[in-house]
Amino acid sequence: MEITSLKCNHCAADLDVNQGIKFFNCSYCGSSLTIKESGGVVFTEVIGEIKANTEAILDNSNLQLLEHEVERIDREWLLEREPFMVQKNGQSVAPDSGSSAGITFGVITIMLLGIMFFFSIAGSNSPKGDVPIVPILFGLLFTIAVLIGTSMSNSNKYNSYTKAKKEYENRRNDLLAKMETLKAEEQSE
Repeated sequence: MEITSLKCNHCAADLDVNQGIKFFNCSYCGSSLTIKESGGVVFTEVIGEIKANTEAILDNSNLQLLEHEVERIDREWLLEREPFMVQKNGQSVAPDSGSSAGITFGVITIMLLGIMFFFSIAGSNSPKGDVPIVPILFGLLFTIAVLIGTSMSNSNKYNSYTKAKKEYENRRNDLLAKMETLKAEEQSE
């Protein structure tokens, strides 16, 4: 059997190793070694260093995967939030609780004005009763119904948007926490 002369990559001791062996321990420092060949040169490498390098590469890969995952859920959120958006001054904006409150105030105001108008017409002394009360009352009730429906729709959009945004933020924060944990582990090593 042929013997190969090598140097320990850890302590630089001269070693004679049987050809065909891939792993062995240095007889001087006890380091676990592997035999490598690159460009026709044969040398030893400490297995612990290989393991450490491999773990560092793996940690870096895991960190990159998490970064890509954060970017992916950010892109998904931009698409997911679109149906919840409302138009204000010609721009799409996230719904807020104030728009529902404003519409509710409008409904109450129109109801009060309508009731006052209805009673003022009903109490007028029209000689022939030619004031069209039914169409006016229908118009008032229709307007109130539309405003109530709009208010409820905006309130539902706001609640749905808030729930979806909270879920998105929770997913994102979970990933960011995992990234921080990986970074802290890298720094402690």
